[in-house]
Amino acid sequence: MIPFFILFLGMSSLFACLGALAVGHLVPAVSASALLLALATAWFLARDFKLVLNPPPIGVPVFLMYALIFVGIYFHSIFLFFPKSESYWIQDPFNLGDMSFHWHTIRFLGKGATFWPENPIYMGYRFKYPFGMDFFNALFENLGVAISSHLPVVTLLTLVLVFYVLHMAGGPLLVFAIFFSSGMYNFTVPGNWDLNEMQNTVDFKNLFLTVLLTQRGFGYALPAGVFLYRALQECFSGAWKPSFLEKLSLGMIWGGLGFFHLHSFFFVSMYLGILILWKRDLRNWLLPLGIASLLG
Repeated sequence: MIPFFILFLGMSSLFACLGALAVGHLVPAVSASALLLALATAWFLARDFKLVLNPPPIGVPVFLMYALIFVGIYFHSIFLFFPKSESYWIQDPFNLGDMSFHWHTIRFLGKGATFWPENPIYMGYRFKYPFGMDFFNALFENLGVAISSHLPVVTLLTLVLVFYVLHMAGGPLLVFAIFFSSGMYNFTVPGNWDLNEMQNTVDFKNLFLTVLLTQRGFGYALPAGVFLYRALQECFSGAWKPSFLEKLSLGMIWGGLGFFHLHSFFFVSMYLGILILWKRDLRNWLLPLGIASLLG
């Protein structure tokens, strides 16, 4: 199911981008067609995926810790923003600047911006930000779904996907490293908490709050990057040999990183490229590399 969800995210934005370029801007027919076509394509490509990545078992103590993380994921996703005095307020101080930018980008694209769009903040310049995740939300905005509905739900589902992929790849230790990461200042000096100083460098920091929530592209990039790494790992160990359709899927997932999170695309490509050359398996991975290079 992991490749299905990753492919659906990536292909929806890709098909919608091509449709918007052809029409000149995003219209409901393009949005609906992109979602349906991506759903069919992801199902077709993922149904014959022979790569099986079994998650490690979970004991009772780990299950309880995971339940606590899920509560945090749920509340920080659903209550990213809330209405107050006829305005929307940002729940998390870490997300203050990023959420307003993502909100504006989703609305800008969803209301039919000319393609390729200009930067919604610096008008007159081409939009070079990797807006794949915001564009996915813009499809629902374009179809008339309220942003107060689609934005929290998409954020919640992508974070659950991140959680599952981290557990599948590294077990509880990797999950805890991301979701329980923090600075020590507020624990060693209790009572000195100041909500007005939440961005202070010595204050509490957490990868979940400051990276996964604010950088929405990681909702695609982190699962995609980890899945690609595990795929190569299984291939080089001899446990799995990719078919033509699986190579096609991996190339699309890899190339999609460039549209969702550009830094991840560069670093994942550099790392996987070195790994492929180190294992002297370039011929077997030439097709995914070619597709990833073209899309990326």
